[in-house]
Amino acid sequence: MIFALFKKNSEMQKSGKLKENERKRNDDKNNSIKNDEEEIEKFLGRLELQRKLLINFVVADALDNNSDVAEL
Repeated sequence: MIFALFKKNSEMQKSGKLKENERKRNDDKNNSIKNDEEEIEKFLGRLELQRKLLINFVVADALDNNSDVAEL
């Protein structure tokens, strides 16, 4: 009887540890996904800035050359 209670208690502790380990793994995955999303947002921001700079460069070059492209 005592052995059965000890065994059940041991199993419950293992189950709790397994659940906690699973929760930690899920948290790590979620943090990794969040970090990836933040990096993607930063990249998209830099990409948008580069796009604007390129447009400004093309327009400025067109104005310097009195090109028809300046009408854009």
